[in-house]
Amino acid sequence: MTAITITDPELIEQLLRAGTGEFRDPSGRVLMTFAPARRSRPAGMTRADVREFREQLEAAMRRAEAEPIDETRDFRPPPGYKLPFTDEQIAEFRRHKTGRPLLESLRELEDLP
Repeated sequence: MTAITITDPELIEQLLRAGTGEFRDPSGRVLMTFAPARRSRPAGMTRADVREFREQLEAAMRRAEAEPIDETRDFRPPPGYKLPFTDEQIAEFRRHKTGRPLLESLRELEDLP
């Protein structure tokens, strides 16, 4: 997926108001369709569910900080299991750190009405 950053505040507002829509060229040809980012908890998930998961994740992170992983250890899958990626692809994945922390997302979900 290619990310395109929109900096024009008026265009951002138009897109947020539009909901699901289409981008068209001047001839009317559809270039792509879009839907706004979801800003609600998944169906059936309560604020308490999110809080419980966040608390479990925070506890796991505290345990991990208390007992750091031995980074010199060679992490390999169990015998007989083959990863669907080459060593070069895995090295490339490790170089690219994108996204935002899971705890930040959970706090946002917890704050939703």
